[in-house]
Amino acid sequence: MNERIKELRKTLSLTMEELGEKLGVTRSAISNIESGKRGITEQMVLAICREFEVNENWLRNGAGEMFQPIPKNGLEMLAKEHSLNQFEYLVIEEYLNLPDENRKAVLDFVMELFAKFSETRVALEHPAVIKADPNYPETMFKEAPASKEMQELSDEEKVELYRQELKREREAREKSGA
Repeated sequence: MNERIKELRKTLSLTMEELGEKLGVTRSAISNIESGKRGITEQMVLAICREFEVNENWLRNGAGEMFQPIPKNGLEMLAKEHSLNQFEYLVIEEYLNLPDENRKAVLDFVMELFAKFSETRVALEHPAVIKADPNYPETMFKEAPASKEMQELSDEEKVELYRQELKREREAREKSGA
């Protein structure tokens, strides 16, 4: 890895001092790393990759290209900037590929969910109560785990919170005329 750091520095046309400044170490630290007198820390590897957009696999193993590929579009730039996983990337990509009227329908649905959420004042710390739907696998309908605060409550306190939640839901239904 030491030789690759030297190769990277030369490719970037940086002196040891300039590279050290960018990474928060001294010129002598860079000299010792390049000569193999000093090992490179995990933190330094990550800093090099982040600062100079270096391919981590290349830096560690010499495999692949020296630099990360340049994002092809705005979505790839967002994915990189926000460290999106594959699922998040696909959700956003599919949303962006929807026709305008379908995007509006999705946004209307989300707004409706937010409105219902604020009407019922469901406490975020309560475990989700999910009703099974025959159209989906049964494994999707397990109760969500309770938060740490809920787990620390006595059974009586949990029952009281549940009663309060039911009361709020009933009042919201009566208010809406349902």
